[in-house]
Amino acid sequence: MKSKKLYKYRSGDDYTFDRDLNTLEENCFFAPTHKLLNDPNETFILDNFDIQSKYFDKIFRSDTGNLKEKYKQLLKRREEVGIYSLSKTFNDELLWAHYGNSHKGFCIEYDEVKLLDTFSNEDLYTFPVKYSNIPPQIGLNDIVNNDILTIVKKLSGTKSKSWKYENEVRIIRGNSGNQVYNHKALTSIIFGINMEYTKMDKIIYRFSDRGINFYQMTPKKNLYGFQAELLFPKEDFKETYLKTIPINVTKSKPVNYKINLKTYDRITKKGNIEIIIDQKIDFDSLNWIAKLIKKHIFSNAEKIFMFYYINSIDRKSFCWASTHFSNEKFNIKINEHL
Repeated sequence: MKSKKLYKYRSGDDYTFDRDLNTLEENCFFAPTHKLLNDPNETFILDNFDIQSKYFDKIFRSDTGNLKEKYKQLLKRREEVGIYSLSKTFNDELLWAHYGNSHKGFCIEYDEVKLLDTFSNEDLYTFPVKYSNIPPQIGLNDIVNNDILTIVKKLSGTKSKSWKYENEVRIIRGNSGNQVYNHKALTSIIFGINMEYTKMDKIIYRFSDRGINFYQMTPKKNLYGFQAELLFPKEDFKETYLKTIPINVTKSKPVNYKINLKTYDRITKKGNIEIIIDQKIDFDSLNWIAKLIKKHIFSNAEKIFMFYYINSIDRKSFCWASTHFSNEKFNIKINEHL
C-alpha cells in the first residue's frame, strides 16, 4: 500500500450496504453536518470571545459590535458546513471493529491528491485532526485576524485524545450533503476479514471495470494485527469505466471514447463535457452514455451540456452530436452532415 492514501471504513451491514455502494458508484461522498457525527463534542469550543470583547470595550472604551456580529455569523456557519472524516490507516483493529462492523465491512482507499484536486477551485479545507485534552478556544484575536483556516481547525478539527487512534484527516466543505469527486481518486477496495462472500462478489462485479485493486484483510502470522492481502490486482480486469460503450448497448461491437474536457460550476449547478468517440453510434447508445455521464459525473447538476466529436473527423470545431440535459430531460441531437 503506497503513501498519500486516505481511507474510509464502511460497515457493509444490510441496512447501509446498497446505499454506500450506490454512492461510491456515483463517485460521491456524503459530508454531514457536525450534528450527524458520532462524537457529541464535535465543534465544542471554549468561548472566550464574549468575555474578551467586554474587557476590550471597557478598557479602551471601544465598541466591538461589528466583531460580535462576525462571531455570530461564524457560529451560525458551523451548522452548515459538511465534514468528511477519513483515516490515514487501513489496518487499525479498532477502526475495523467500530466502523467496519466488527470486520464484516469494507474500506475505501482514495488517492489523496486526486481526491482533493477535484475541489481545487471551490471552498475546501483539509487537515489532520488535532487531539487534545483541552477544547480549543475562539477569542477576540481569531476574529480580528480573520484567519479562516485556524478558525475552521478549531471548530471542526480538534477532538479529545480519546479519539487519537482514528488518525483522522478531515475534508471540510462549504455545504453538507453529497460531494462529487473525480472517479480516478478511487484506487482500491479492502474487504474485512469477516465480510460475507456474496457482498464481496457484488463489489468486485460492480467495480471490476474501474482499474482498481481488491484486497482482503488477513491476520499477521504469529502477531497481533492485520495486513492487506492482494486478491485481484487491477491488471486482472480490463478498465472500461467511462471509456467503452459495451456490446449489450451498441448491439454490434464495443466502442471506445474518452473525456476530452470537463467543467462544473457548483453555484449554477451547470456542467460541460466534451467526448471524443472512435466512431459514430446510434441514438440508443447516445442515450446510454448521456445517462451514465449524468449519474456518474454530474449527479448534482441541473443542466449539462454534452458534446460529442468523432475521432476520425478533423473538424472538431463542429460537434457530431449533443445530449444536453435540462429540466430533468435529455435533448439528443445528431448532426447528419458530419
